[in-house]
Amino acid sequence: RGPGAGPGAEPAAGGGRCRAPFAGSGSSALMAAAAWDFDPRAVAFSLSLSATFHPSVGAATVSIPWLDASGSLSSTTSVGPLNSLDLDPARRGKQRPGVQRVRVQRDLGSLPVTLELVQALRQAILPISVQLPASSGDAVTVPSDARLHLGPLLLAGGEADGSRGSKDTADGGQAAAAESAAPRWQRPARPSEVRATLTESIGVAGLYELDVRVTTDIPVLSPEMLRRVMPFCFTLEAVQSLPNEPWLPDRCEDTYLHISPQVSKTTACLVGAFPPVRSGSRPHNSTVRFSEPVVWLLGFSPPHKIREWLQHEGLVVEVHDRDLRPPEVEEDAEGEASADGGSAAAAAAEEETAEDKAAKAERERNSGKRVPHPHGVARFTLGSLLESQSLEVRMRADVFPGRSDKKQRRAEELSEGLRAAGLLEEEGMQKVAQRGGLDKREDTTDYHEFGTVCTIRAALAVPFPKARDIRQQDEVTCRETWSASEQRHGEEGSSIFQAVAPEEGGTVAGSCAPVEDGPHALPFRAKVALEDGAEIAGPWRRQRQDAETDQQRLQAAADAQIGAEDPEAAAAAVQAVADELAGEERKGLDCRFERFGRFVVVVDESNLDFISAVLRKVMEWNADVKKIDPSSAELSTYQLTDAEKQDPHFDILTGVALLDGKSRIFVLEGLRDQGLKAMLEHIKAGKRANDSEFKLLNNPEIGYSRRLYADFGSLKLKQIKIRMPLEDLAAKPDLYSVSGSMSDATASGIQAIKQLMGLKQMSRLRALRHGSAFPEASNLLDLEILYGGFITDAELEGRAESRRSPGRSRSRRSIAAAAPTGWPPRRDVACRLQHASGA
Repeated sequence: RGPGAGPGAEPAAGGGRCRAPFAGSGSSALMAAAAWDFDPRAVAFSLSLSATFHPSVGAATVSIPWLDASGSLSSTTSVGPLNSLDLDPARRGKQRPGVQRVRVQRDLGSLPVTLELVQALRQAILPISVQLPASSGDAVTVPSDARLHLGPLLLAGGEADGSRGSKDTADGGQAAAAESAAPRWQRPARPSEVRATLTESIGVAGLYELDVRVTTDIPVLSPEMLRRVMPFCFTLEAVQSLPNEPWLPDRCEDTYLHISPQVSKTTACLVGAFPPVRSGSRPHNSTVRFSEPVVWLLGFSPPHKIREWLQHEGLVVEVHDRDLRPPEVEEDAEGEASADGGSAAAAAAEEETAEDKAAKAERERNSGKRVPHPHGVARFTLGSLLESQSLEVRMRADVFPGRSDKKQRRAEELSEGLRAAGLLEEEGMQKVAQRGGLDKREDTTDYHEFGTVCTIRAALAVPFPKARDIRQQDEVTCRETWSASEQRHGEEGSSIFQAVAPEEGGTVAGSCAPVEDGPHALPFRAKVALEDGAEIAGPWRRQRQDAETDQQRLQAAADAQIGAEDPEAAAAAVQAVADELAGEERKGLDCRFERFGRFVVVVDESNLDFISAVLRKVMEWNADVKKIDPSSAELSTYQLTDAEKQDPHFDILTGVALLDGKSRIFVLEGLRDQGLKAMLEHIKAGKRANDSEFKLLNNPEIGYSRRLYADFGSLKLKQIKIRMPLEDLAAKPDLYSVSGSMSDATASGIQAIKQLMGLKQMSRLRALRHGSAFPEASNLLDLEILYGGFITDAELEGRAESRRSPGRSRSRRSIAAAAPTGWPPRRDVACRLQHASGA
C-alpha cells in the first residue's frame, strides 16, 4: 500500500481529519474493508480438548460455538461423548483407578483473513457448555462461566511469515534477503493458541478437569498485518487483599471490573476505538482472579494520539465489589406482587434477560450517568510498555476508594415536593417512606488499610513507532500531497509553485493538511529548468519570499552550468544546491506533535520587578509577532481569530496569572524552540534558585500537543484575582462535600482550585505531565465568576499601588466633622438606616 491515499479520506470517529496508521499514510482511522489490500491469507483453526473424568459422566458432551467467514457465530462444534474419545497416551498408566483421561483434536476449518474476521476475533468470547443425558432422552445443559477468549490469537506470530510452503523455492534467496533486511525486534515467543478460562466453574460432579484450546497452523496476522493493525492486549489478572466482609455475598452483587481508557481532550478521539469493557463476575473473596484478556487495535487510530495515551494517560480499572443487589419483589399467597403495579413490573423483569440488563447498565454508564455504588479505582500508565524490549510488562496499582454521589442523589430526590392531595394514599405513603429512607451519609471502603492492589499484564504485538519516525512519515506524506496538487503561482512563466487546498482540506479553512497534525498553510517552492529540460525543485517554504530566495540561488547554480559538457554532472550540481537548501531550518512546515512547552512560576506578590518584567516581556513578544506597536491601544483590544488559535505554528505566548494577595502563579505556554525558549532565557537571566518566595517549574524535554489558554483570545496575559489566598479557598469544605445538585460551571470552577493548588505544591514539572494537572481556560473563567475579585490597574501592570494624597484624606475628615451630631458609626449600617427614617 503506497503513501498518500488522498485528502478525501473518511473522517475519523470523534471528529476532525484522521491520519492513517503508521505503516500506510492517508487512510481513515477506522479502516474500511476496501483498504484491506494484503495478499490473500487463509488460516486453519483446530480445537484441542482434554478431559479427566469419572466413568459415570462419560456420556457428557462439550460444545462450543464457532465463527464463519463473515466473523459471526453461525455453528456449534460438539465433542463427545467423552467415553468415546481416545485415551491420552501421555497419561496412560499414570491415572488413578476408575479415572479416565482423554484427548481429541478437531478441525474447525480454514478461514480467510479479512478485516471482518480480525474484528470478530478481537471481541469473540465463546461460552463453553457441557450437556448431560437425561432420563427423558433430552440433553441437559449445565450452566457455567467457562469462556474462551480468541483475541490473543491476533498477537501471535514471529518475524518470519511462517507460510506452509517449502523454503527451497526458486526465489528463496530473495526471500531470505528481504527477511534479513526487514526490521527485527526482540519479543517473546507467543504461541498461536488460546486456552479457556474458568473451566473449574462448570460444576459437573465427576468431571475433574477440562482443558479446551483453539490453535492455528500459522499466525492469524502476517508481519505486515501486525505492523498495520498493531494489536494491544492487556489481561486483567487479579485483585488482591480485598476487604471481604461476611455480609457481602448476601447483600451485594458478585465482584466485577470495569475498564475504560483515561482520555483527555487531546485523546478524546480514542473513546470510540477503545470502548469500555466489563469483566465477568466472580464470587466474593479476599483475592479475586479474573485472567481475562482484552484486545484493542492501535493501528486504526492516529499514532501520535496513541503515544500520548500510552505515555501519560493509560487505563482506569474500577473494582466493583459492593454493588447492592436490587430489592426483591414480595409476593402474596396467590403469587401476585403485593404492591400496586408490582405484578406488571415483575412480568417485565422476567421478560428482560440478563444480557438485556447488562446492556442497559452499560448504556447508562456510557451515557455519563453517575455511579450509584461505592467502588475502588486503580489507574495504570502504560509508558513503560513503549520502552520494553520484550513488549510485555506486568503492572500493579493500588486501589483507591471511589466515592459515589449519595448526597447529590438524596438532594435530587428531596427536591421533588410532596402534595397534600393523595398523601395518605398508598402512593403517597410510598413516597414518604422512600424519602425517610434516604440517608446522606456515605461510607467509603478503606482499601488502603487492607492494602488492596490490582494487577494486569499488558503486551504489544510489535514495537510502537518512535515519535520522530511518525513525524518523518507525516512530513513525507505532506510533501507528496503538496507535490501532487501544486500549481504555478503568479504570472505566466513564474518559477514559484504553490500547493492547492483540496476540496476536503485540513482542519482549518484554506489550509492543506494531509495529516491531522500537519501545518495549516499552503506552502511554496521554487523550480528551475535545466538545458536538457529537466526541472530541479527546491524545498517547500511557508512564505513566498523564502521560495523566491531559493529560486535565485537555484537559478544562479543552473546558470553556472550552462554549456557544461556533461548534463548529468550539471544536474547533480544544481541538485546539490537544492539539497543544501532542504537541509536548512524550515519554520512553520514541520509535523511535530508535542511542539508546545509549558512552565510554572510561583512568585511572592512583593516581587514587583519580576512580575512587571514577565508581563512586559509577554506583551512585547506578542506585539512583535503581530507587528503591533506595544504602546498602542490595538494591543489591548486585539482578539485572536479562530485560525490563529488553531494554527500550531503561530508563535505567540499565552497563559494565565492568578493573584491571591500573597503570591502570583504564572502558567505560560508557547512553541518550545521559539517564543517559550526566549521567555525562559529572560526569566533565568537572574539565575535565582527556588525558595519559599520563588519557584520555577520547567523541563525542556517535556512537551504538549496543544495550547490550553489560546481561547482567552488576547495578546496580553490573562490575569485573575481571587478574593482570598488560594490555600484558604482550597480549605473550604463546600468544595469537597456537596449536599445538593451542582451546576457544570460550579464544578468546573472547583476543579480549577484543586488544580491550581497542585501547581503551587509541586516541586517537579514531570509530575504535572500525567493526566489533567493544568486547568483549562473554561475552568479558570468559571473560577473568576465564582470567586473573582476586583483587580486594579497597578496589579495588572505589576507595579506598586499609589498612596492617597493628604488633601483627599483631609477632605474626608472635614466631611466627617461636618456631619450632624449623633450620626451613628460608619460600620453600623442598620443604625444609619434607622436614623435616616427618623426611628
